[in-house]
This record gives sequence, C-alpha cells and structure tokens, in this order.
Amino acid sequence: RAAVVTSPTAVATMEPTPLTATDEVSSTMAALNARATALRATATARAAAMTSPTATTRSRDLVSLTPTLRILASPTLLPSATRLPEVGQPGIFSPGDLMERRVLTTEDDGFIRTVYLCCAASDLFVEIAFETPDTTAYWDVGVAVREQAATNQELRFFVTSNRTWHFGLGAEIQANGSHSAPFNTRPGTINRLTLVAFGETGIALLNGEIIAVLDFSAILSSGDIYIGTEFADGSPPGIDIVIVSANVGALESAFGPFNGMLPHRPNNGVVESIAAEGVQRGSFIAQAVLGVPYPTDQSGWDIGFDFRKPGANRFVRLIVDAMRQTWYLYDFNREFTLSESGPVGTLRLGTNDVNALILVAVREHGYLIVNGQPVGKFELPMIPGGGAVELGSGFFSGNEIDGEQTTFSGYTVWTFADQP
Repeated sequence: RAAVVTSPTAVATMEPTPLTATDEVSSTMAALNARATALRATATARAAAMTSPTATTRSRDLVSLTPTLRILASPTLLPSATRLPEVGQPGIFSPGDLMERRVLTTEDDGFIRTVYLCCAASDLFVEIAFETPDTTAYWDVGVAVREQAATNQELRFFVTSNRTWHFGLGAEIQANGSHSAPFNTRPGTINRLTLVAFGETGIALLNGEIIAVLDFSAILSSGDIYIGTEFADGSPPGIDIVIVSANVGALESAFGPFNGMLPHRPNNGVVESIAAEGVQRGSFIAQAVLGVPYPTDQSGWDIGFDFRKPGANRFVRLIVDAMRQTWYLYDFNREFTLSESGPVGTLRLGTNDVNALILVAVREHGYLIVNGQPVGKFELPMIPGGGAVELGSGFFSGNEIDGEQTTFSGYTVWTFADQP
C-alpha cells in the first residue's frame, strides 16, 4: 500500500526560493489509500561473486555494420581536466570489482568472444572496466543480459572504437547512435561501461555519462549475462580486449507498480505526495508516468520526488517545473538550499500528454531521465539511514489549481541490493 505524506511547499519566484520549514505537516487521503493495489515483488537474488567466469564463444549471427564503423580516427588524448577511470577506482554503481583481469582475443571467425558471469538475473547492473587496445583497426566491447537458452536470444549492447553504440535483440539491431561521452583513446588507458536493466527499461553509461536509454521490453525474464567482443564483423584477428574488472549487482523490486492521483489543494501549504511504502534506501531507481493536469497558460504545475528522507527535517528534493521547463535539485536540512538546476527540453505540455520520469540515485551520483532522454546529472548528499522515496506535485506555491489533479501510473521503485 502507498503511504500518503505531505511536505513543506517551496515558493515559486523567477529564482525559486523555498520556504524554511522544520516540521512536516501530516494529512490523510483515505479514499486514495483504499484504492491502493501496489504489488510487492519478491526481491531478486543478490548476484554472487563471480568466481571463475567461463571464457567461451557465441555465434555472432549479426549482419555487418556500415563500413564507416571500421574506420578509427587517429587516437587523441582527452584534456587533462576530464575525469576518466583508472585501475583500482570504484565504479559508479559498484564500490568494488569482483572479477579478475581477463583477455579476449579477436579471431574474426564469426563468433563473439565471451566471458559468462555468475548467475541469471532480470533486474541488475553490469559494470566493466576495459583497456583501450593498441590498434588502429575496428574493435568493439559490450555486455549482454537476459540471455534465453530456449530462443537463443539476449539483449546485447556494445560500444565501438569510433564512438558509436549499438543495441540488439540477439542479432537484430534495435537502435544505434554516436556518443560524446568522455572516452580514453590512448592504448592501455581505462574506460568503464555500465548497463542497467530494470523492468522494460535499460540504461547504458560510458565513463559515468548516460549514452542511451533503451527499450528492454522484448525480454523480461531472467537470463544469463556475458561480456564480449566481436559483436560485429570488422575486427582483424589478434586484437586483445583486456577486461580489467567486472561487477554484477542485483536490483530488488521494492514497490509498485502503483497508479493513482495527486489532488491540487493550493491553500493547504504542503506538497501532496505518495511514499513508496516500505522503501527506506538511499540508492534506488524510481519511475512514474504523470499526466499533464492543464495547459501552462492556465497556471504553472510541477512534478518530482522527495528522497533520502529519514525524517521531516532532512531530505533531497528534485522538481521538474513546467512553466520554466527546468529541473531543480534542493538539499533540505531544516532549510532549502538550491544545489543544481538545468533545462528539460523533452517535457510535454499538451492537455492530453504524459511525462515519464526516471530518477537514478546511487551513492553520490544522481541522474534524471524525462521521456526517454537524459536531462540531468548531479551530485547527491550522502544522508545516513537512506530514507523514504516520495512522488509528488505542487512543490512550488502557485503551481496548483484548486480541484484539479495530477494523475500517475506505473510508479515503481527498485533498490540496489548492495547499496544503502
């Protein structure tokens, strides 16, 4: 069941300045609670340490990529100010690495060179660190998840030597593109690739930057996991792809999916929000699809999350404001402090439109995705005890019309099994 909570409202000005508040105002919404039908899924088994991963091969079954993918520009060094991973540094999602160094050598024989990792899972992250090989030829490296033995299919994601990425359902490419993430091109330097799978969604990151948000709905069942190279043809024999380290972590389905509505009550001075009941974690992924309550020419409106909330006097607040098409991150410690903000160019404002929000919070790292596009990356305060996660609206005063409501669906929270 979802818990209904209220929080202090922030005052909306051209530069929003929240009100100082020390006590949370409690209220009830018995009618909404009576309709609550949230499902609590059984937690995904925590991924075990990867002891003796098996090196093997897998049939590529993948058509040739365009010839331009085989052309690698001369290696260039990134500016020294760019922060890139080094050997021994912790990953974004994984505090430590569980697999020892492995070498995959290309053979150009129609097979993917693979290393299978530990156990089958559905909702998880895989994070690998690999060395840039000493070659000017084409190469690729990637991760596959949810491999199904019965259909011989899996969800494959790989990056290439010339800054492109490709996502496939088995051999069938579903999406691809280029990226501008920081990328170490000097031979022997380290890059870190992360693939996160939760429900129908996948997120791919390269060196801490989101490079793709993916549709994983084709395979929802648990399946095997592997690291590989030679996902596409074009690599000559003898290229060593060195996997420096790897880690797999489970995501636990902790709340939802839950559907409901947030009533607009502009005169009560509090934020209307729905807590993900039972969730008291600081590292999580939350998603929800929220309806547009009315056009912005009638009034402003906003949506967002309170999280890392051990109590009424300490939490983090993320607001997406429709009138300004901007996100705001506040740190509340008995008073509001604006930490960061940024534009939201993907926000939909039509009367019958909906907006899909995804918030990723893991240790000190935060990401905001709106309608399938990453729009924000920010640093988060580490608050002892984790705290509640709440979906809300009406964060800024003046952003509600009495009697209106913001509907939502698919409100779901996954937590990281190995993170507080």
